[in-house]
Amino acid sequence: MTGELDYAQALAFIHGATGIGKKNGLENMRALLARLGNPQQQFPSVHIAGTNGKGSVCAFVHAGLVCAGKNTGLYTSPFLQRYNERIRINGVPVSDAALAAVASRIKREVDALRQENISPTEFEIGTAAAFLYFAQQQVDYAVVEV
Repeated sequence: MTGELDYAQALAFIHGATGIGKKNGLENMRALLARLGNPQQQFPSVHIAGTNGKGSVCAFVHAGLVCAGKNTGLYTSPFLQRYNERIRINGVPVSDAALAAVASRIKREVDALRQENISPTEFEIGTAAAFLYFAQQQVDYAVVEV
């Protein structure tokens, strides 16, 4: 795959990503985000962590921010029917075209990182896609399930 990806190619790229060797720490993620211009630093985030109930808490926080008039991104996992559900703004999933565009940009950076023996995982690529999309759409806040 070279150039711009279509939606099917974008999903194949995301789902086909496999990190190499043992994964410890945030080095891969930091390297990928740095190559993307650190989009996660362009908006404040609410990180929701824990064992049970993360999805519900994310939905509540997201709804509250949207009701307060804030342009709010939401990143959750897993998806139920379509991958796009994982990345939403004000309840609207990322479009196929926007996901393909974001994945195309990320693929270029991942290809370069792989030349340095850095192989981001599917989850890292998906998270980077959400951060890049949220930055492009200038969200006021992002609610992120971690």
